[in-house]
Amino acid sequence: MNPTTVQAPSFGVPTTLLQGNWEQAWRDVLHTVSSRGIHRLHLTDFDGTKYDDILVRTNEAIGPCDPISGAKLWTMYDRAFKDPQGALIDPTSTTLPKRSSIKGDRMFMTNGAHLEAEYRDLFDVMRKLHPQDEPLAKLAEWICANVGLIEGAVKFVDDLDSLGIATLGITNGAWQIAERLLAHHGMNIPFMGNYFEGEEFKCVHGEDVGVDKARLVEIAHESGFEIVSCAGDSKGDIGLCSATAKLGGLVIVRGSEGGLEKWAMEHLNFNQWLMVESYGKEVLAAVQQRIAG
Repeated sequence: MNPTTVQAPSFGVPTTLLQGNWEQAWRDVLHTVSSRGIHRLHLTDFDGTKYDDILVRTNEAIGPCDPISGAKLWTMYDRAFKDPQGALIDPTSTTLPKRSSIKGDRMFMTNGAHLEAEYRDLFDVMRKLHPQDEPLAKLAEWICANVGLIEGAVKFVDDLDSLGIATLGITNGAWQIAERLLAHHGMNIPFMGNYFEGEEFKCVHGEDVGVDKARLVEIAHESGFEIVSCAGDSKGDIGLCSATAKLGGLVIVRGSEGGLEKWAMEHLNFNQWLMVESYGKEVLAAVQQRIAG
């Protein structure tokens, strides 16, 4: 075992997090690193950044469609969260998500609500396919078999380990699924994320933000860690990237489709960030340059 390799926590949402003590839960994650004498961090989003976006990939493959338009329902939930004008709907429908707000013929959703709606649709699919089994477990099983890693992700994490840089995850995805997918792909990355209590999707920092990635970066810095770099792919990672850049860390933008590249171009200097499609030698070289600098 590489001496800097960080051991992932055992399966299961931490009791401290279930009790609402998110800060202690995050400090416990940080302790898994500091207890090994490691004080440099790479903080990363998961979906679309280290592996394919779980909800997009899964809903596109097996998720339900609107019976009238034929469009995938997840796209309506996504629009209801991200579009200031909301998503156009039939206001007389009896199948609209329960955690949505209806104004005329428009539906609006918080971050937590749109994520739960996408998961719930997939739970229903699993119930139909596996009526005798627990839907969350079967969904995690399907995801492990069908959702792949971004090219070079495992080697990049291992290379960072060899430099004495620990990788920690900060994700708006579901804890129970992320931990199984990471284990399936052999990625030992301790992390903070949202989670399920039964089939209710619980957000670490509330419905609107989900996980406050910027605050977790600040706590890591306040705890004595050097934030060497971070990685994200979408607008939901702006807080993570902004906080990292303010501390002098390198911002790695994975892909050009999530809107993060546009933000970086408008708010960061050219030497503060790097856009990549996969984790090749140039990414590691940029991190090494950041350490040397």
